[in-house]
Amino acid sequence: RLEDNPHPQLTLLVRFDDQINRQLQCEITSDTGETLADDLVFHGFINEKDRDKVASLIGITLPNNNVDHTPDRITPPPMVDNVS
Repeated sequence: RLEDNPHPQLTLLVRFDDQINRQLQCEITSDTGETLADDLVFHGFINEKDRDKVASLIGITLPNNNVDHTPDRITPPPMVDNVS
């Protein structure tokens, strides 16, 4: 279970055009915004043209960047309504 793991976690809320939302969680070990965005493109969650913008948004929330976080929670940036 993700809750029992000592590694930081990232939770993404993906809102589709038809207003169906998906919450995606992953453990962060050596991931980067780019590798996570590549996975989202590969699995069809985001369009390839949005990859760089999503990678940047993910990247600023990762613990190896200078953001305010505690071991249990990372404070994300403000929500973005549309990445395209």
